[in-house]
Amino acid sequence: MSVFCRQPFDTLFSDSYHMMMPCCYAVTDHPYKNDKDSKFKAQHIKDGAYEFYNSEQMKQLRLDMLKSDPLTPLVRDVCRSCIANEANGLPSPRLPLEKPRFGRIINAKMRIFGNSCNLHCFMCNIKNSTGRIKQTKKMMEFNPKVSEFLGYEHIEKFAEDGIGYDLAADNPELFEVQMKSLKKLAPKIRTFTIIGGEPFIMPSHYKLLDAMIEIDEAKNINLDYVTNMTKLQWEGCKVIDYIKQFKSVNVRWSVEGYGKWNEYMRHPSIWNQIVENIAELRPHTTTFESNITLSSLSVIQLDKIIDFCNQNNIRYNLNNVIEPEVCRIDALHPDIRKKLAKKYEGTELEFLRESLLEEIPDWEKRWSEFLEYSEAIDHVNETDYRETFPELVI
Repeated sequence: MSVFCRQPFDTLFSDSYHMMMPCCYAVTDHPYKNDKDSKFKAQHIKDGAYEFYNSEQMKQLRLDMLKSDPLTPLVRDVCRSCIANEANGLPSPRLPLEKPRFGRIINAKMRIFGNSCNLHCFMCNIKNSTGRIKQTKKMMEFNPKVSEFLGYEHIEKFAEDGIGYDLAADNPELFEVQMKSLKKLAPKIRTFTIIGGEPFIMPSHYKLLDAMIEIDEAKNINLDYVTNMTKLQWEGCKVIDYIKQFKSVNVRWSVEGYGKWNEYMRHPSIWNQIVENIAELRPHTTTFESNITLSSLSVIQLDKIIDFCNQNNIRYNLNNVIEPEVCRIDALHPDIRKKLAKKYEGTELEFLRESLLEEIPDWEKRWSEFLEYSEAIDHVNETDYRETFPELVI
């Protein structure tokens, strides 16, 4: 028996468009994404989370992963992003599993709480952040090409269809349907993974926690947060007061750099406030880890945030930017990538050398667009990439 990845077996996932997929990295036939071709169809949450999990296509995906060679055409289609990362020696977010599990196994990772966010991060997909959307509109006024760089046409389609950014506020009837469904599934739910936006500032997510406390299931359920750690309370709701009532709480801190570098990439965060919040929240968590996204900016001073994590016993996970393309490592000038490859030689980041030294045929176009994008960021944020990242000056 072979299992390629555990997520199709124990994950319930929906994205910011309220479409359900095997996981957030899966490539699907998605109504709001026309740049990916796939035979696997994403499904709207109005059709039911439980129904999607038990759909014929999900059953087939799981069956394929149980074959002696799990990399069937279907798996290679849906899981192509992870497979490509692994083939290129880059970190892969897939979660291997030796055999299927039963009982309380479901990890509900559904973006039904909105995408409200207090930051507008350099590499963030704009559909996942209200702050990012507002920033992008201003960037487009400075340089209309930013719309193409960030896929803004999808956001317009998103708004035209009335999907909304906070289900409880924009479509309370559908939100209530989901709450009833999740209450029904609660005895099977092992973990709620709360993603956003920024979960600690989203009122809808607190409504979910209230519901689980109300039906006396909170004590059996783990909470798994992905957070920028800039806020620990919102509108009278204090995170620490809630998490004490759940079985366990795992926090994954989204961070791109140390100090001023993180403040630039995750504008307008304040590094010292983040460090204070970590010290306050961490004693109440079961695990506290960092999620670091590998991008054209974060890779430049990556060693400094790695050192910070190591010095503070914070385990780190690395994720590779796929979209927006303008933020990927291969957007950097070849000379810069070669210097970074030399810098990380013989360190724990040496695995990056293969990617940094890769020949990029259209590097001039990518580099030019990266600079245009950076200029637009600086125009809106009133920052200067040359000052924060002098390595970019060729």
